[in-house]
Amino acid sequence: MMWGEHPPYNESVKIVDGNNIWFVRLKRTALGPVLGDGFTKVVRDSVITKNDYLLFQSFGPSSFFVSVFKSCVHENCFISKIKPEDDVIVMDDEFWRQFYGKIFKGGESTLYVGDIFWNVKIDRLSDSYVFTHGCSEMVNDLALDRRSTFVFSMAGYKTFEVSVFNNQTGTEI
Repeated sequence: MMWGEHPPYNESVKIVDGNNIWFVRLKRTALGPVLGDGFTKVVRDSVITKNDYLLFQSFGPSSFFVSVFKSCVHENCFISKIKPEDDVIVMDDEFWRQFYGKIFKGGESTLYVGDIFWNVKIDRLSDSYVFTHGCSEMVNDLALDRRSTFVFSMAGYKTFEVSVFNNQTGTEI
């Protein structure tokens, strides 16, 4: 945790989304720190709904950028998980339609985690596009839990920087 053993309970943290800035009080719970007073305004102003994902990135001891992923997509990024029964990672439908369109046929892609990369294939699986051959190697090479959450940031036409998050804590691995 970024604060170690001493989170700033009952103090405000700054949350930034574009031109919006909010101050939200950090509360102590049995599970650890949670965003309390003021967070309802963040939810309302950002029109956050039940199935949205939030990505918080710290830029100081008490300041965070927040990205709201609607339908798992935010700007040039999407969130996904491993589909264990097929051993693939699904590309969000809205993402591939927005960036590749109807003529998209899949093909080769490169996934980067830090300075390590894997060449994978993008194939069609029923009504979705998925990362296939090479994804298992990435998961195994990084010794990831198959329940991890992935954020794919488009760095080129078929090149993605991948951030991996622990399925229990939500912290970046």
